[in-house]
Amino acid sequence: MGQKSIDDLGKLQRAVLEIVWELGQASVHQVRDRLSRKKTLAYTTVLTAMQKLEKAGWLRHRTEGKSYIYLPTRT
Repeated sequence: MGQKSIDDLGKLQRAVLEIVWELGQASVHQVRDRLSRKKTLAYTTVLTAMQKLEKAGWLRHRTEGKSYIYLPTRT
């Protein structure tokens, strides 16, 4: 099974990925804050989108204190 194209991602996943690309790395809170400028989203909604992107190979994370910092794996 090949890797998914960015065109195969949902609207929220694509928006999350674009924010992480823009920032270079980001926590769920940072992404949620950026997304909340347009629409209020629950923390868990953004977390789930980021976890799915990680599972699909678009993101990876590292631990910083009690937080996960997500980094892009593809450009």
